[in-house]
Amino acid sequence: MASLVKDARGRSPFWYCAFTDAKGRRLKKSTGETSKSKAQIICTQWQRAADMARNRTFTEERAREVLSEILGSVNGGEGLRSFTVRKWFEHFCKIKADSQDAKTASKYEQIKGEFLEFLGPKADLNRT
Repeated sequence: MASLVKDARGRSPFWYCAFTDAKGRRLKKSTGETSKSKAQIICTQWQRAADMARNRTFTEERAREVLSEILGSVNGGEGLRSFTVRKWFEHFCKIKADSQDAKTASKYEQIKGEFLEFLGPKADLNRT
C-alpha cells in the first residue's frame, strides 16, 4: 500500500511516496510535487506499476501507458506523445521544410519516401 509523507525536518517542500517495489523493498521517493493531490496520483501509479512488475505483467507498452496516465492526470489531460515512424518523419520533414533550403527539404522528403517504402506496413506501428 502506497502512502504519502512529508519530510519530518521540513527540508523539502515536496511530498514523498512510500511504496513497495517489485522486489518487495519499501522505498521512499520524492514525487517532485508540492500539491498533495497530484503527489497522490503519482504515488498510486508507482505502486500500481511496481505491483504489475512483481506479477511480471509490466511490459514496455504498459510502462508507457502508466507514464502517460500519470502525466495526463497531473498536467491536465495531455499524456505522452507517441509517434509512429511515418508520423515522426512527417513531423521532421515539416520542421526541416520551414527551416532549411528547398533542396535540402526535398532531399529529406526523398529519404523519407524511400525509408517508409522499405518499412512498408511497419512504418505505421506504434512502437518506439
